[in-house]
Amino acid sequence: MSKDIYGMDVEIGDAWQIGGAVIQLGDKGGGLLVTQCSIAYGRGVNTIRPLNQTKRFMMVGEGEGGISISTIIGPSKGIREFLQQFSDPCNISKNILTVNPVGIVQCSGTNEAITFRCEGCLLSSIKITATKAEGGISMVTGEFAISMLGLTTDNQGTTV
Repeated sequence: MSKDIYGMDVEIGDAWQIGGAVIQLGDKGGGLLVTQCSIAYGRGVNTIRPLNQTKRFMMVGEGEGGISISTIIGPSKGIREFLQQFSDPCNISKNILTVNPVGIVQCSGTNEAITFRCEGCLLSSIKITATKAEGGISMVTGEFAISMLGLTTDNQGTTV
């Protein structure tokens, strides 16, 4: 064990390799292919140093985040249903994006699957380029920005 530049103990745990991920876009996105997805989730943390005390306090805010999807490929109907569902605020409780990493290899030999559920999702902005190919297959490229209220993992409803 060593200490970092702040004097904190630094322990090295384990490493994982992830071969890919399966993404489910709500209940209407089953026939769509997603080639890139980025998820960010955080909360504000402020340190308070009152003038009348020697103690410091941390004020922790609620979590919130966002999802960025760069490419969605699939039938026009599937893309239309995804956009209708995720842009409607009345569907926010049903708008769940699920990410299941696959091909996980843990160096210590314990391979445990993990599921990330992005809950309370709502499409907040979109920039697209759409093309249509033979057979009714559409390719939509661009940026889909989705706001998110909660991120859970492990299929147990544990909020991250």
